Parts: sequence; structure tokens; C-alpha cells
Amino acid sequence: MIRKCKHCDQEAKRNIINGRNKGFLKTCGSSTCLVASHRSEAVIAAKKFQEIRQCEKCSVKYTAESSTQRWCKPCAPNKTASTRLQRYNVSQPEFDAMKAEQDGLCAICRIEPASFVDHNHETGEVRQLLCCGCNSRLAVLEDDLWKQKAEAYLEKHRAIRFEKTGSIFTFTP
Repeated sequence: MIRKCKHCDQEAKRNIINGRNKGFLKTCGSSTCLVASHRSEAVIAAKKFQEIRQCEKCSVKYTAESSTQRWCKPCAPNKTASTRLQRYNVSQPEFDAMKAEQDGLCAICRIEPASFVDHNHETGEVRQLLCCGCNSRLAVLEDDLWKQKAEAYLEKHRAIRFEKTGSIFTFTP
């Protein structure tokens, strides 16, 4: 029995994997038939994941688009928002409200736009939104061991004086 292509009625190709005959394919293998088979409504419907779920953040029912989707689109409209929701439990509407409350500016310097969620590393409690620079500086201030090492380093180098001798620098303690 020779299997026919379901689009053009030509002979279907054999499916040979690692030299072993696995039977016939459903198409003849031409580009037009392959495109037609991948664009058919039955294939698209079979590939499309649809399941009614409840959002883990706001408890609203939504239609999940993938098996790993945990939140509705308003809570996590993109990858950045879903990462923020997973790390800090702050949804996009909550983030937007925090940003509006701070007039879109960093809670510390009030100059740069706020785009980073500041949180307590010990308790996980979310504080406010910061700019990149203030968020980095605050992380350094919270690390007591690093702060002690940095102060010792600066103290050590405050004692060193630079003397210029021609084009060569020499260190004298």
C-alpha cells in the first residue's frame, strides 16, 4: 500500500530515522504541502494550549496560554512583570500604583525614574521603588561585612601618598 499526500495526492515520503523505516509521512514533503499541513486549523488548534485557571495573585479566572502560566494577563502582562511577581509578589497593577505614588521617581534620590523593587533581604518585605544606582548603593550599605572590609581598604589607602617623580609614580607610606 502506498500512502498519498493529504494535500496533493502524490506519494507520501517514507519516514526513515537512523536508517530504520518508521512508515510514511502524511505529506509528500514539498514545501507547499508542509506549509499547508502546519497551517491547517486542526494542527493550530491541537498545538494551542487553552485551560481555564485561577490567577494565583488576584484569584480571577482566566484562560491560560501555556502549561506554565500561573497569573492572568493584567497581573503579569510580560516576562519582566512575571519575574517581578515571582520574586517579590508584586503584580503589574501594584507596581504601577507604587510608581504613581512616587511620581515615577526613585524613593531615595527623587531624580532618576524608579524601576527596581527594593526589598529587605532578610524578611523579603517590599519597601519602595528605586533607580538602578540607589538600589546598588543600598545593597552595599546592607552588607555589614563588605562595608567593614571596604572601610579598612580605604583607611589603608588614605595613608599612602603619591609623589610624582618624572613620569613614574612611587608609593610612600
